[in-house]
Amino acid sequence: MKFKKYIDLPKNKWPDFKIKWNLDLDKSLKDNIHEDDSTDFLLNYYFPKGALVGWVNLNDLFDHMTSFCKKMRDRDSYIEEELNNIKIAKIISSCINKKELLPPYIDIVGDSFGIRNGWHRLSICLAKKEKKIPIFISHEKKMLFEKKIKNIEWV
Repeated sequence: MKFKKYIDLPKNKWPDFKIKWNLDLDKSLKDNIHEDDSTDFLLNYYFPKGALVGWVNLNDLFDHMTSFCKKMRDRDSYIEEELNNIKIAKIISSCINKKELLPPYIDIVGDSFGIRNGWHRLSICLAKKEKKIPIFISHEKKMLFEKKIKNIEWV
């Protein structure tokens, strides 16, 4: 319960921490499946077969997000007002304890990008003013991503 001290902590009071990413999808799934999770659901919804990892510039990514997702970047108070403060506190605690996080999973919604999984992690990256982050995308949509974001560094 070490995370409780970070609940409702304003961004400017966060301790200094570095985000470590787990880019190994197989390891990520094994490490993050809980007894009450359905493996099939996780594999099919959050991490479709053949998911790819790429490093992207966070601002470039948000330039192509849906308007619904862009409010995360455009409203400074979004993280405090809209997101689950317990999840944010747990992620901060995990980072401080040097645990690796899963990259967010980004999908294509119409002509824009949407967040399928990773709202809280993305919000923390924005709050920390991260420049580049890794993302998961489905293999089938690789070319569509490359049309919009030219500088993806594939892992």
